[in-house]
Amino acid sequence: MRSALPPPAVLAAIAFICALPACVLAQTAATDTLVLTSGERRQGRITAVDAGSLTVEVQIAPGQPMGSIRIARPLVASVEFAPDPARDALLARATTAQIPDLAALWQHLEPLLPIARSAAPTVGLRYGEILLRSAESAHAAQALALFSKIEQEAWNPPERAAAAQGRLRSLVAVGKTEEAAAEAREIIKGAPSTAMLCEAKLILAKATEGLLRSLLDQNPRWEQDERVRPERDRLYHEALDSYLYPSLFAGAVSEPAARGLWGAIGIYQLTGEEPLAREAAQDILHLHPSSSAAKSAQTFLANLSKTPADTAPSAPPTRTPQKP
Repeated sequence: MRSALPPPAVLAAIAFICALPACVLAQTAATDTLVLTSGERRQGRITAVDAGSLTVEVQIAPGQPMGSIRIARPLVASVEFAPDPARDALLARATTAQIPDLAALWQHLEPLLPIARSAAPTVGLRYGEILLRSAESAHAAQALALFSKIEQEAWNPPERAAAAQGRLRSLVAVGKTEEAAAEAREIIKGAPSTAMLCEAKLILAKATEGLLRSLLDQNPRWEQDERVRPERDRLYHEALDSYLYPSLFAGAVSEPAARGLWGAIGIYQLTGEEPLAREAAQDILHLHPSSSAAKSAQTFLANLSKTPADTAPSAPPTRTPQKP
């Protein structure tokens, strides 16, 4: 019986293997489609990937059991992945508890990062986002390395741009706020996309907030110091202006808008402006209920409601943040 083999040029790059590696991530039975540089389309199930090749489970010959072939990476023009409900469900529901599962999925797909139509950038971005939600410092460092790799190697420009935003956030998370702020200032000078501009504003807000907190720690009686008071007010307004920029001017970009409002809550808490903090938390829940900040806002409001009015700290005169 004649085998349905690839053309000779492709055949030279294919090595048969007897069994699947034990460490291969479990896949669904649906078939993927590899579009080769020769124009041929090969259908099978991608079971393993490394830096040099893809291992694919295919029908070697009609009526014969499934076998595995290894196709050299340079011969693969693109990959059309079959729907993967299990993967999609994991990405949709992922929390920090699923970090090990996301790590396994990313390890499997990472070599496909530069190949057109692969799901690797999408998975990597989600993995990085969940890493940044973790309280562990090691996860922030992992996120920085992950986003940097996606920014450099992802096949899709929009996902490279999203990775650049994640990298900036990761720099802040690992304590390199000044480095991130310097890059954010350069971004703002150019003509960035709305999403990148919002991210740069949030980075600058975080850096300015740090300066404000330091100033207040060193000057607890700032109201009585004519030299300190103007600087305190400048930092206060600059931090709020930057935090509120996404919400005021790019509210449709929900995630940065919600994170900006959450950052503003931190400023309001710092200055004792509870009514404004409550209003910002309510805005997150009403305008951005699916954002990563929504749960934090809900917890914040619940804790406020438990605080007896007669024991709550009195707020100083309210300052309305200036619009950018």
